[in-house]
Order: sequence, then structure tokens, then C-alpha cells
Amino acid sequence: MPYRTCKRCHTSQPLDSFPINNTLASGILRKHTCKTCRNQQNKVRARLHRENPKPESLDCPICDRHVTGSRDIVLDHDLDTDEFRGFTCNDCNNGLGKFHDSIDMLNRAITYLKETTC
Repeated sequence: MPYRTCKRCHTSQPLDSFPINNTLASGILRKHTCKTCRNQQNKVRARLHRENPKPESLDCPICDRHVTGSRDIVLDHDLDTDEFRGFTCNDCNNGLGKFHDSIDMLNRAITYLKETTC
């Protein structure tokens, strides 16, 4: 049976320990976080949402875009400590996630843009 390493707990587990992400003609794609970690993350998110009601609108603290609607306003939290950081727009929250909340990676991205922008 194939195994995968969970991105969150870093344990090697059978592939069926990971939820299905998508089914394609080429086969089944699975999430990169195991079911146990995903359940734990869902509980943390539910607690954070109970403790921090979502605003109806906001000016995103990162891109300064005015956002309205529950799909565009996202609760942001520290993935290591599970502490609430604030609300951002969905695009900026995804951007932070793609950079793994790493200040070093973001600084390298800034340097790259400064050096390569015409």
C-alpha cells in the first residue's frame, strides 16, 4: 500500500489516511494533510470563528482593498500557534499561505521583484 507524509504532523501514513481532494481521469488526488490533522485544524478554525466574529466589510491590512462579503473576508491565524492574527482578504490570505507565513521567503520575493521589475 502506498504511503504519504503528512505536511502537518510529518508522519508517514497509508494513503487512505488522507482525504480525497479531487478525482481526475488519471486517478484520485488526495490532500497533503492527514485526516487526524485536518480534524484538529477544523476544530481550531471553528473555535477561532466563535471567538472572533467576521466583520461585514473591511479594508484589507495587506493590500488595502475594501472587501465585503463573507467569501472574500478570511480569518487569518498563525499555523504554528493557532493564534488569531486578524482578518484579511481571501487573496492575501492565500498569498501568505503560499509563502508558508515565512518572513524570509517574503523578503526574498521583495528582493526578487525589486531586482527584476522593469
